[in-house]
Amino acid sequence: MVLFRSLQLGRLLTGTTWLKAIIPTIMNPMGRMNDDNNDPLLKRHPNELMPSLEVQLFKENPNPDLSYMPSPRIFRTHVPYPMLPESVKNSACKIVYITRDPKDMFVSLWHCLNSLVTTQGNDPWPMDEAFDSFCRGVHVFGPFHDHV
Repeated sequence: MVLFRSLQLGRLLTGTTWLKAIIPTIMNPMGRMNDDNNDPLLKRHPNELMPSLEVQLFKENPNPDLSYMPSPRIFRTHVPYPMLPESVKNSACKIVYITRDPKDMFVSLWHCLNSLVTTQGNDPWPMDEAFDSFCRGVHVFGPFHDHV
């Protein structure tokens, strides 16, 4: 099992979406042949190739059946490393930690949150207030540097 821990918030077409596409392709030798019939990206969205533990698996079922997934199983999560279960941290699971430049992450977070609040009829969060909160670590994942 490979777990990708990502401090990634924001839009769908970002660096981690590309990684969700590239990594399963690299790990699938059949997908690297000249025969496009075996290319997983032609058949499935990157989110299907590397499902989210908290959004796609455990949200729907606290004990999901993962036996249908070929080995090695590849997942992604936004769960901070200290909050991962000891069974994961002490296992043979490979954890690849991917993070973004904090400036890029902040702008993406700001756009994402504003898209959510404005669709609910609320005013957007002013960038200067959001930036101040981000610098103080007052956001969903806490201080950026606590994770890296």
